[in-house]
Amino acid sequence: MNRVYMYIISAIEQEKLLKHLVLVEKRDGGWSAIYKDPTTNTRWFLFRHHSEMHGGGLPILREDPPPPTLQDWLTMCFSSGRDDDIRGLGWELSKDFERWPIILDWLETNKTILSSEQISLFFKCLEIFHIMNRRAIVGKSSHKIDEDYQFFKQLTERARHISPAT
Repeated sequence: MNRVYMYIISAIEQEKLLKHLVLVEKRDGGWSAIYKDPTTNTRWFLFRHHSEMHGGGLPILREDPPPPTLQDWLTMCFSSGRDDDIRGLGWELSKDFERWPIILDWLETNKTILSSEQISLFFKCLEIFHIMNRRAIVGKSSHKIDEDYQFFKQLTERARHISPAT
């Protein structure tokens, strides 16, 4: 099966692919899994966006492993020409907020060669404009909690400079 994409979001496409894959390992109590294509040896990671939601969230398939660096991963997904690759990447990285400064660095460097629609879609899926402290607060002083909040506020401000229309 020839492909030039990283993420599969469509339930119909996922079902079609999963028919040919072999389960290798279940993770997270069965909410995510690794599969392997026996004909190509390609591995696929099934995870759920917003897994905390009733029903486990939106299932997403991603080729596994991802590219070796975050910059390569961003380049691959933004250059594929597929909105699903941008959506999938944004959704997957939405909880990996400690890497958001690196993502913003890459976007600032490459924004002239990316479409504003791509950047807006990615930011929407990343949920970067929801200003809130995403770090744990238990056991922290109010000063440290405010520092964490300011970290996210600064990321949101940087994102607005990259994509002001969002």
